[in-house]
Amino acid sequence: MKFRTPLIAIALFLGLATVIWLRSGPCDGRCVVVLDPGHGGDESGASDHGVVERDSNLDMALRVEAILKHDGIGVVLTRRTAARAGGADLPTDAATFMDLQTRVAKARSAHANVVVSIHSNSWTDPSTRGLDVWYDSARDQAAANHLLASSLLAEVQSALIGAGHAVPDNGVRDDTTLVDAAGHTSPLFVLGATREVSVDELAQRGIDPKTIGLRAGQGYQTASVDAPAALIELLYISNEADAALLKDDGARQAMAEGIARGIERYVTASHGRTTAARTSATPQ
Repeated sequence: MKFRTPLIAIALFLGLATVIWLRSGPCDGRCVVVLDPGHGGDESGASDHGVVERDSNLDMALRVEAILKHDGIGVVLTRRTAARAGGADLPTDAATFMDLQTRVAKARSAHANVVVSIHSNSWTDPSTRGLDVWYDSARDQAAANHLLASSLLAEVQSALIGAGHAVPDNGVRDDTTLVDAAGHTSPLFVLGATREVSVDELAQRGIDPKTIGLRAGQGYQTASVDAPAALIELLYISNEADAALLKDDGARQAMAEGIARGIERYVTASHGRTTAARTSATPQ
């Protein structure tokens, strides 16, 4: 995901590792995690130093999926190819809008217990680098969203340090503070609460209402994921050192392990699960 500043989004809206074996509690071994690799299709996201975010996000989601499945956790991906999750047959702006709504719909239909959207960042100052995690404080699950975001940040940071890569921790951020180029408060759609997008706002975003099935003068009611959710920004593609880590297989696997451990840490903390530590080989 590329930001106009580190606080303003253009988009709307692992070797041997000790992991947690989830055995009891509300999920009873049947937790479903939805992983959302950001971007897709002609929306490639950030691109610099030989890294294309669209492709990096998908590779990371597939790595995390393999680890979680190895640990007995159900996983659904919002996309499994380089294509968009949805809206590919629409004009670009409308396609981006509906693609995000498709991701929300897939998370809801999967009856997800946890939703994690995977991105990387970019900024005009090439010295800016590190990890950022976003959550939304406006939904009913605000405290759970924050706990999930904090767990992801702590575990990915720890995994990178363990692999010999110290990167800045830019903290957990609330997406209700985001303001788009038109001045709208614009939470990240995969995280935010349901809201009405007016005809005027659609027009400002370059979307003809007819292309997304609306009548003249009709706004769009967005859907919301109905599970705790967070969006992690894995380093800055615009920074040469961060991009080098994103091209390093060992660093990538460490980050994937960190995301998986962060999800498992969240489930353990939020549901009070009975857990047992074990050492497992990284799935091949």
